[in-house]
Amino acid sequence: MSILKKIIFSFFLTLVLFSCESNDPNHMEEVAKHDEVMVIHDEVMPRMGEIHKLGKQLKKIVKNESVENDSILAEIKNTIKYLDEADEGMMDWMHGYSKPSKLRDKKSHEEIMEYLADEMKKVEKVKYDINTSIENAQKLIASQKQ
Repeated sequence: MSILKKIIFSFFLTLVLFSCESNDPNHMEEVAKHDEVMVIHDEVMPRMGEIHKLGKQLKKIVKNESVENDSILAEIKNTIKYLDEADEGMMDWMHGYSKPSKLRDKKSHEEIMEYLADEMKKVEKVKYDINTSIENAQKLIASQKQ
């Protein structure tokens, strides 16, 4: 076989293999579920900057010792801790998440779908923690400005 024929044959073989996978209903279902998980991630990931900004503002309040009430000081410290935990939760989730394509050789379709369902629960908790910690920090900072 000539080199040109080998190249053309390889091209068509690759094309057929990739087109078969993309039409596989299991693969399509896995990709759709992965996309759902990533929508949640993409919704809250941009808020990570807010977490860091609010944490710095609260740490500045503590550092300046402008809070005389011990219970408010404790609340500020707890809010900083909650912001840090929300940030860490996102980082841990991202570090532990695997795309379905990386799992196909190791797990069945059913196992991948279970994995993605679990990951959806985890990323929804991450979303809740991020949104709640930001909301609490914003309220606390606003109350300190009065």
